[in-house]
Amino acid sequence: MKKLILTCLLVLAAAAGRAQETAVIDGVKYLLDGGKASVMQQSGLTGDIVIPETVRHGKTDYTVTTVQDNAFSGNDITSISLPNTVSVMGDACFGSCSKLVSATLPAGLTSLGSNSFSFCYSLESVTLPDGLTSLGSSCFEGCSKLKSVVLPGGVTTLGSYCFSGCNSLESVTLPDGIQELGYQCFYGCNSLESVALPASLRTIGVSCFDGNSALKSVTFGGSMSALPARCFSGCTSLEAIALPEGVKKLGNECFSTCTSLSAVTIPDGVTSLGTGCFSYCMNLTSVALPAGVAYIGSKCFASCSKLKSVVLPDGITALADDCFSYCSALSSVNLPASIQSLGDDCFNYCTSLASITLPSGIQSLGAGSFYGCISLKSILLPRSLSYIGNGSFAHCSYLADVTCQWDTPAEVDAKSNIFGNIYTECRLHVPVGSTSAYMSTEPWSAFKYVVEADGEVVDPVRCATPVITYGDNGLVFSCETEGAEYHYSITASDAVKDGFSADGRIPLGASYVISVYASAAGCVNSDVAKATLCFIDAELNTSGISLTGQRGVVVSTSRGSVTISGLADGEQATLYSLGGMALSSGKAVGGSVTLNAGSAAGVAVVKIGGSSIKVMLDD
Repeated sequence: MKKLILTCLLVLAAAAGRAQETAVIDGVKYLLDGGKASVMQQSGLTGDIVIPETVRHGKTDYTVTTVQDNAFSGNDITSISLPNTVSVMGDACFGSCSKLVSATLPAGLTSLGSNSFSFCYSLESVTLPDGLTSLGSSCFEGCSKLKSVVLPGGVTTLGSYCFSGCNSLESVTLPDGIQELGYQCFYGCNSLESVALPASLRTIGVSCFDGNSALKSVTFGGSMSALPARCFSGCTSLEAIALPEGVKKLGNECFSTCTSLSAVTIPDGVTSLGTGCFSYCMNLTSVALPAGVAYIGSKCFASCSKLKSVVLPDGITALADDCFSYCSALSSVNLPASIQSLGDDCFNYCTSLASITLPSGIQSLGAGSFYGCISLKSILLPRSLSYIGNGSFAHCSYLADVTCQWDTPAEVDAKSNIFGNIYTECRLHVPVGSTSAYMSTEPWSAFKYVVEADGEVVDPVRCATPVITYGDNGLVFSCETEGAEYHYSITASDAVKDGFSADGRIPLGASYVISVYASAAGCVNSDVAKATLCFIDAELNTSGISLTGQRGVVVSTSRGSVTISGLADGEQATLYSLGGMALSSGKAVGGSVTLNAGSAAGVAVVKIGGSSIKVMLDD
């Protein structure tokens, strides 16, 4: 009995072993199992491949039902025909078949796996069966010769990168019922000129149509709630966009660098525009934002160089950094009463912006918010304003009137240089009786002209212009105004020359350009005094590194004269034209001497003993 049982087990084991095996039939490798055959991964196939419905091995017929992962991947086949008995195709089954031109797929197929035909560079056409419902990620990625695709009506999903890099794709028909387009689904399809998005579509992946340079029109039929980041970025032929009702958010750089885009319709439901949403849309001329918009991201309209007007909705509280920077054609913009802050560089280099009204509730102006707005002629700073960032109005070179509503001037970092260099020409308008307070507070004390609110022009006391001298191996600033403090800058420049020295003594010509102005309580800042500090009679020490025996003199020029300080009493100085003509000479008294330059202009030379220095005469 035991022998009988053992014999039966051996027979069953043998039968089981024969149930699954591999075989090469007509040059194609199959896995045979229980009457079914699967096409296995293999190499060395070329030309046209036709897979039959059944294959015979021994005395048994097997139905072909499956194409396994990577089955034909990397082979030099030119066409493939699969029978309708196949219901499953694995991932990358035809991936990198670079010579594959056409494919006929079985009628019963419901899905294509990831990378099914990826990088089939020669693929020109493919027939997709009616029962297909989904295409996996990278399904046709890199099929650079694929020109058209008709998706069956049952398809609901296109995976990430599905048609990415299909740069010959001229048309694609998305069926009613499709719900999702994956990440970079049509990225870089540079021949695709139009696309119609069906009403069923709910989700578009990030960068879905990014870089489609030929795309001219997009029709929205859906009720998507959001357009993701870079969805249509770089679509340089896109001329107009009408966004569908139901969209609430536009993602970061959604339409960035759509350089032909001239018209945009934004529906009422939109609440948010992401960072750089319309940046570099250089043909966009106007934009009206609906009432529901509560957020506009940084650089949203940056470098829209033809944008002339903007209508901002009531309710928005802030404009982010660089929001309208480099909108060089922007001439008008309304800031609603709800605005509380403008970000850094918000209207930076809006060179056509002639006027702007800051709402009465605004609290903050970011650094450089109106930097380089050269057409801006006047600005009113409301009482509510508590912060003004560095360079907010710097290089607004035609700004003629600044009106402040504070009775006590706002405290601003004196080093922030809010107004750049406009102080000498621009008028500062202040409340009645507040002039002295403003003139005691920087940067307001730098304004030359002050007008009180009743129209009276106040001529405030101005600090005396400082005198620059050199003594005791250091610079000395002095001013007739009591209690004056000094604000200076020094720029170094060294003259380098080739020469010959018989005794090894090398004169150096180092010079320093000095600018200084004085400030004092209750006074307007002084005019700027300028001079040049020259080191003469200097020589190198034995190490060749540090200077020894150096002495400094300060040279200042005014129309028709040159003053040199830092001399010894009785020391003679002579002024020569660059052509060698002596213009004047004199000896130092009290450490300085003034030489008459007459009508001479340009470069001149001052000789002091055996040394000479160059000076620039005022015109």
